[in-house]
Amino acid sequence: EELYSFNLFSIVEFLKTIPDENETVFIFSHNPSVTELVYFLTGKQVEMPTCAIAIIEIEKFSSINSICGKLIHYDFPKNYFK
Repeated sequence: EELYSFNLFSIVEFLKTIPDENETVFIFSHNPSVTELVYFLTGKQVEMPTCAIAIIEIEKFSSINSICGKLIHYDFPKNYFK
């Protein structure tokens, strides 16, 4: 429910509560917050259309801040159905 707010900073605050020992976390959200989240974490401006995926590497959830992550992979289904 916290992630359904469409508010970037609510999502960031939620991510900071995830224990650092977690290696993989999946976040499902909506725009514009998910596009803003990718930009906030990586500094990369990407559009997150329906069903898009962005894989972001983050050292520690507890210390999340602006541009703390590395965009590892980005893709969406329409890339394959042109």
